[in-house]
Amino acid sequence: MRRRELQSKEGCLAIAQRITEHLNKGGLNRKVLVRRPPHNLSDSVVNKVFQGHISERTLTAVELILDTSFSADSDDQPQLESGRTASERSAQDARSNGPRDFGYVLRQLDLNPGRIADSDALSGKYLLFSYIGSDFFSGAHSDKIAVTWVELRKSTTQSPFPFFTARRPGSGGQQMIFEGLYYEYMKSLFMFGHIAKTSFSRSLSLIPMGPGYHRHDRHGIIAGASFFESLFVSNCFLKWIGDEVPWRRYRDVLGERQESELASYSDLLEFMRERRNLTASIARMAG
Repeated sequence: MRRRELQSKEGCLAIAQRITEHLNKGGLNRKVLVRRPPHNLSDSVVNKVFQGHISERTLTAVELILDTSFSADSDDQPQLESGRTASERSAQDARSNGPRDFGYVLRQLDLNPGRIADSDALSGKYLLFSYIGSDFFSGAHSDKIAVTWVELRKSTTQSPFPFFTARRPGSGGQQMIFEGLYYEYMKSLFMFGHIAKTSFSRSLSLIPMGPGYHRHDRHGIIAGASFFESLFVSNCFLKWIGDEVPWRRYRDVLGERQESELASYSDLLEFMRERRNLTASIARMAG
């Protein structure tokens, strides 16, 4: 189904304005959209975007190139006066309030107060390590690691379900924000979430590392999708780092890294490397 905003001239012009604001904030011009593989948008197509002539396919290509979702609603776009993107505001809202109205989920999963309390015991700050860039069709494996800051938060009176927020810089320097729910059952940690302000999911299933590691350290599988990938799966490692540690202390580690940049985590990476056959991704434009 065609996006609602693209069904009217006003909606298309509003999206064009959002794209212009995004480019201006980043000090970019529209030329960054031209002839970028694999999309290869022509000059004329790009110029039409800013005149309010936008097809579904062209908007998807623009979003993939800029790694940003655009809509006619200005609340979804960067706000210069606040200094925070809508995704960052969404993550802050989640930190303040958490997800609500999960009575149905609680009943179906049989998550009684005792089990929720067990899940709350895992609250704290973590680093999540996962592979990115491994190709499903060729079987080629990447040495690139995504390092994400993760906060598991306890349930509250307002939010009866434990929830998490996560963030890391993307390849273009923008912050990728994630949020969702988590719970523990029979020593397995399940995390269900999405990229903030999108419907792209993130799902993790993790089990304890065992002797020689912190009791909260976990390893397992992460799966989901993004603007760039229609499907990806990777083995991952969730490393507990503390309760009150500020994320800025790990700023130089977060983001997309080569294994060689993470020498201080060599044991962890060796563990992941042995399970790299569990890693694959399918680029969105690949079919």
